[in-house]
Amino acid sequence: MEEVNDKNRKWSFKFDQGEPQKDGNQENFSINFRNLYRALAHGADWSGKDNLFVTKSIRQDTAFISHKAKVTAILRKLMNHAVTKIDPNKLENIIDLEIEVRESEALIEIVDNGRGYTKSELKVLQDQSENPPSSILSYIQHCVKSLSGSIGIDSSYTVGTHIVIKLPNKNTD
Repeated sequence: MEEVNDKNRKWSFKFDQGEPQKDGNQENFSINFRNLYRALAHGADWSGKDNLFVTKSIRQDTAFISHKAKVTAILRKLMNHAVTKIDPNKLENIIDLEIEVRESEALIEIVDNGRGYTKSELKVLQDQSENPPSSILSYIQHCVKSLSGSIGIDSSYTVGTHIVIKLPNKNTD
């Protein structure tokens, strides 16, 4: 597990809200989650987030084959969501990211102790079926479903959010 706390950098992601790139060459791409995380974290901007602590654990002993642009968008948006939900009233904001690649799937889990959602807000987010998606969470749900994956979201207002994503590994096809 690695802790990232660099007070000289901000963590904010500014990416387009459009549909992930639809390039046939992206469809069956070998994804190294360590390199993907490193690239996303390298472009992160942490200044103004003095009380942000990020931990990550990535276990990948097998190849993971999937749609590169969509998996990148999912991970990028998950990180963006956690950062945007930071609670400025808390002494420490913690984001814990765990990724485990198995023979049949990748399990991506992110937990934060940010603002969280009320039950009614979470229900609205989970029920959204807009096209194109209008929020970060609905965008993530859209990408996950397009890859035949599953997503679980649990959140409590003022406590934080816990998201678990399972993406099928095309390496076993």
